[in-house]
This record gives sequence, C-alpha cells and structure tokens, in this order.
Amino acid sequence: MEFDFVVTSICRDLITVWDGTTIYHLSPDVRKQITAIINRMGAASSRAQGLGAIITTTSRLCMNVHTGQRLYLYRDPKNEKKVCGLLKIGRKKLFLRDNVGRMRELNASCVLDFYVHESCQRRGIGKALFQHMLKAEQLPAAKFAIDRPSHKF
Repeated sequence: MEFDFVVTSICRDLITVWDGTTIYHLSPDVRKQITAIINRMGAASSRAQGLGAIITTTSRLCMNVHTGQRLYLYRDPKNEKKVCGLLKIGRKKLFLRDNVGRMRELNASCVLDFYVHESCQRRGIGKALFQHMLKAEQLPAAKFAIDRPSHKF
C-alpha cells in the first residue's frame, strides 16, 4: 500500500514494531503518519478478510496497552513510500476445552491480525513477518493462538 509520504523516515528498519506507548511518545507529525499507515493497512486487512469491522487501528493499539498488543509492519525495501504487511499480536482470554471436555480459561498470546497487501503477496513477506515476530517475542509458533482465523489464513 502506497502513501503520499516517505515511510522510511518512520519505519527505518525493514520490519518495525509499534505499540501504544511508542506511538503516544511520537511527535504529532510522526504520530499522524504512523496513524495513517496503521489505519489504512488495518482497513485493507479487514476488507481482505471480509470482516464486519476494522480490528487494527492506532486508537485500538493505544487503548489496549494492558494486553501487550504489538504491531509489526513490513515496509517495501524498494519503494520508500510503500508498506507491504502487518502482523498484530497480543494477549487475549480464550476458552478451551480440556481432554475431558471441561471449559478452561486461558490468557494466551494470540495472532490478532495478519495481512500482506495484495500487491506484495507471493514474495515471502508473510513468512518474514511471522519469523521476525517469533524471534523478537522469543516464543515458538506453537505458543501462539490464532484469534478467529479467516478463510484466508
């Protein structure tokens, strides 16, 4: 997804990590730009998954600091105005059945949103995002629940 400003001035690394606290401490101009990136990418993710509501916005990320939500953004290495993907994680209460059918409550690490823009798919960006997140979080993939996976996941 292309923007009308240089993304590399905000997302200096190929993959950057954002949370509500980091966004809160940005200057107003930079906060406006990262908000545009997150909100437009979140809206595109919602459309691509056929969701009824946008689940990734800057305001939701800032309101949910207590759940440890973090957003990984992948910028295009060849186009300084383009962001290719996002991966949002956080903790969420899930209800699971154990081996004997009893309901158990679990506060699990979850993949909350995962999206690669249509113009960037089939290039390994999703895999790179996921592997980067696993390394940064220092958890194996098996420790992450997928919250309401869409038909595309």
